[in-house]
Order: sequence, then structure tokens, then C-alpha cells
Amino acid sequence: MKERTLKVLEFDKILLKLASKMETSIGSDHLSKEAVSIDINIIETKQRETTEGVKKIISKGHPPFGGIYKIRDYV
Repeated sequence: MKERTLKVLEFDKILLKLASKMETSIGSDHLSKEAVSIDINIIETKQRETTEGVKKIISKGHPPFGGIYKIRDYV
């Protein structure tokens, strides 16, 4: 997506607001890497994943993320 469009939409502020809602630093890292897409297939997939996640949270409650650690450096 064009830089000017992101600036006009104040996308950086949206990302900061979303990052403040993340329960782990892993989520924040993922957010910054996956933030923008103009591919309709990716957008629809992300929307389905979000809908599924919201349904799980509503039915089961928030999952405990307290014991999550980054292991990518060790794998």
C-alpha cells in the first residue's frame, strides 16, 4: 500500500492502538509484520481467522498467555 495512503489514514496510530491491546510481545511483533495487505484473498483469510478467534473467546473465555516465550532463536 502506498506510504501516502497509510499516512492519510493515520495507520501508524491504528497499529499503536492495536499493539497496546496485545497480551504478549510476540503478538505485537506479528502485528507490525503482517499489518498491511491489499490482496483480497489474504484480507478474507485474516477476517475469517479473526471471526473464529472472537467466537472462541466468546464461548471459552480468554486463553492464558502467561507462559508463552519466544523460541524461534532456539529452533
